[in-house]
Amino acid sequence: MIYFFMYIKMNFFVKILIIIAFLSLLGWGLYEGYYALCPDGFNACFGLEDKNTGADPGPGSGSGSGSRTPPAEQSADYAECTRYFDEEDKTKTCYDPGAGSGGLRWFWSNTDGGKKCSDKTKFYKIEASTAANDHALTYTYLQPGGKSNGLVFNNAKHITQKDGRMMNMKFNITPLDKDKKNLSDPLMGQELDPGGSVTTDCTAIGTNPLDFTKVFNVKAAEDEAPPPPPPVDCAGSWASNWGPCETTDPDPICGVTFGKKSQSFTSTTQSSNGGKACPSEPRTQTCLVTENCKTITAEEIKQKPMCEYTGFQRSDANQFSCNTTCTSDPDNRDGGQIKYERSVKNVNYANGSLDCNPDPSVITTKFEPCPARPMCPVDCVGYPSPQPEVTVMSQCKTLTGGKHKKVNNPNMWIVTTPAAHDGKPCSRHHGDIENNYRVVPISGNCGRGGKDCEYC
Repeated sequence: MIYFFMYIKMNFFVKILIIIAFLSLLGWGLYEGYYALCPDGFNACFGLEDKNTGADPGPGSGSGSGSRTPPAEQSADYAECTRYFDEEDKTKTCYDPGAGSGGLRWFWSNTDGGKKCSDKTKFYKIEASTAANDHALTYTYLQPGGKSNGLVFNNAKHITQKDGRMMNMKFNITPLDKDKKNLSDPLMGQELDPGGSVTTDCTAIGTNPLDFTKVFNVKAAEDEAPPPPPPVDCAGSWASNWGPCETTDPDPICGVTFGKKSQSFTSTTQSSNGGKACPSEPRTQTCLVTENCKTITAEEIKQKPMCEYTGFQRSDANQFSCNTTCTSDPDNRDGGQIKYERSVKNVNYANGSLDCNPDPSVITTKFEPCPARPMCPVDCVGYPSPQPEVTVMSQCKTLTGGKHKKVNNPNMWIVTTPAAHDGKPCSRHHGDIENNYRVVPISGNCGRGGKDCEYC
């Protein structure tokens, strides 16, 4: 009897275990089937939309009303792929704003769905902004997809620095299919911060750096113009060898005659945007001619002159300058003198000396007189002198009738100082007479009809 009850009890526990295993398998199958058929959630799958449309769903949210990607920009694979795309952690970022370089990484989840969506990614749209202009400008770059999962850039100092301060940058990363439709919501606001990035070394990102100024195009806000491109300095090098020593001397002597040799500059990068320009002319250097010249013996060289005198040049213009001020003293018109000097240099180094002994009879200093000082201008000085009254007409009549006489009080012009040395002249010459006529009444009347008087 005891064994009978034990048998029944064991069969009961086995059945319970079988039922539990069956239910577990059934639950796992339903779970996988649900996410295969409804990757965007229960509400989206059955047409029940989430009313909280303002929420930011983040990666893996699907194409519901909270999506950051408008339906018109969504790929046919958007609903499947958007939950597999995400950012790397901070250890996969680098930033050196002082050098204008940085980088970051992203990833597709290591699942069959993530690998499938990674294979469908033909491009990554990368949008960058910087605190240098309060993130008002957006720089865009379309990077080929394939196996790429990161970005490293350099030559961005014009936006990573401002007024001596280091600026943070933000990036939006969006995977695109062959038709450039969004496979996922973009990773928004991935930040590179001067104090927050782990390292300035971008080696761990695992990709070659891109020249920011060449691959990123600026998309300016409507009310702002894009910033000017950064200046590019000339780059290149001088030739490793100097050219031959050349001279204009028609009869050069080897090792004695001086010439010029030049060295050319070869540019690898021309300057632009106000950068430092390349040299426009070859640089030159003084040399002794050794080719296409006449060879003479050492004894003949010693006979060649060692000294060469330059032409006279004005010396010390401040100390020896002409006096050009005018003078009123005709006996003191000395304008001073000007000093001229000429130098001497060795032109025959083959003689074994850097200096030469100038001929003491050769004049190296001379003085030349300045032009005489000009006389100061003298203005004319004069005045009118009244002369005695003279009667011009003894009796005459005017229109009012009655007897009058016409008299003259002349003035004679007296010049005391004549004009000289371009001074201002007088209005009249010395001795000129200036008449001053006037009519004076006298007693009596003219005869009848005016026959006894004349008109003044």
